[in-house]
Amino acid sequence: MPELITPIDLLSDITASKARLAFFTTFSLDLAFFESEVFQALQTAEKDVQTVVLVDRSAYLETALSGRFVRKAESEYRFLPFTPPGQTFHPKVFFLAGEDWARLYVGSANLTRTGFSRNLEIVDRLETTLESPRYGGCFKAFAEFVKDLVSSGAVPANAEKSLESVRATAQRFGGGTDDKSVVFGSSFSRPLW
Repeated sequence: MPELITPIDLLSDITASKARLAFFTTFSLDLAFFESEVFQALQTAEKDVQTVVLVDRSAYLETALSGRFVRKAESEYRFLPFTPPGQTFHPKVFFLAGEDWARLYVGSANLTRTGFSRNLEIVDRLETTLESPRYGGCFKAFAEFVKDLVSSGAVPANAEKSLESVRATAQRFGGGTDDKSVVFGSSFSRPLW
């Protein structure tokens, strides 16, 4: 019987990826962990990786006001608050893309040391290439999700160009066969139920 649950080592996946573009959404954030482990892994694999971190406004303010380790934010990667009116920004989606491949991680893991290592988390990884496209519908839906983020007015105006780059890249991978058994859903514009 095939094993249905395969462990994912997120940090090793990121290090091995050689991504040119990395996009992370999270509710909780450990910026010291992100900069010293995740962003370092991204830069080790690809020096000029375009990176965007979108975080709930409360975590953004907590990080900014605490004076915690924020060395590279805004100088080497985008660190942005998301402020949805009357809502909490809670998705945990990580998107990595190279020239001809993309990965979408969707799950419960926050961008924290405990989210990556100690907590019991669940994460699904969808991979595709331009040569052998898979999960086209999910990558299209993710591109729409990013478009909705921008059009919501809940991101800083100076972030729209970075997010448009993420959207356009995800859209490029939205072709090919569509596995209808895998769906990317979001409660951004309507409830999930």
